[in-house]
Formats: sequence, structure tokens, C-alpha cells
Amino acid sequence: MEETHKNAAVQGCFDGEIATLTLQMEGRANKINETFGQGLKEALDWALAREGLKGIILGSGHKDFCVGADLDMLYAERDPRTIYEGCRQLQTLFREVETCGVPVVCTLSGSALGGGYELALSCHHRIALDSPKVQVGLPEVLLGVIPGAGGTQ
Repeated sequence: MEETHKNAAVQGCFDGEIATLTLQMEGRANKINETFGQGLKEALDWALAREGLKGIILGSGHKDFCVGADLDMLYAERDPRTIYEGCRQLQTLFREVETCGVPVVCTLSGSALGGGYELALSCHHRIALDSPKVQVGLPEVLLGVIPGAGGTQ
């Protein structure tokens, strides 16, 4: 029997061996903000609690995997400590993906940019559609924002 999970950022299903976590935020794209971080953490914890888990597939329900940070939220924040703490929480979450104890495969059927690309890099394997629509990178540096979730390490 298939088990399911859903929150504001991620839909999950578990078939007895593999958990599939689908990033599915409201709106046109998955953006990294507080909802994203909480939702991914909750879904990862849910998946890891499944007995018999042998692996996790991480994908997107949108055309792009994840377009990176919610820039409106980022630019509105004026407290450097808040931004620092948010980056640390994201680094910790992505490190949990990397060290969770089962293989995690990221499927890229669309672009993975900024923190979305950093999330893909934290997975053990990445499978990308052979299409010019799939772009990966850290374009936030062009906006004066240094990648903050561990993708430069």
C-alpha cells in the first residue's frame, strides 16, 4: 500500500522501498523561502521514517526544478543575522540530504538555479533531461548574492 505525505512545499509518496518527494510550491515556480525549507525538512523527515526505505527520488511538479531564492524576500530583509541564520539552516538541511543514509537522486526536467542547484548538488546523483530548457548554475552572483547553501564547497 502506498503512503503519501503533503505540505505547502512538497508532495511525497512511498511505495515500500522508494520515497518520491516532489517540490510543488504554490505559484509558477519552486522558490527557496521559509515555506520551502520547512516543507523540505518535514518531507525528508517523513521519508526517512519509512520502514524499508532504500532510496529517495527528488523532483519537481513545476517546469523548473527550483529557481533559487525568493529574491523579493531576500531583498526585503535588512537584518544580516536573519540572512545568516537562514543560510545556516539551508546548509544544515542540504547536508541532511547528503548524509541521510540512503541514496538520493535528483531529477531535473527543468532549470536548477542558485539554491535549487545547490540542493541538486547535495543529492548523490542527478539525472537531467537532455534539453536546452535545463540550465544549472549559480546566477545570483550576478546580483551580488554569494551562494549560501554549500554549493561552492
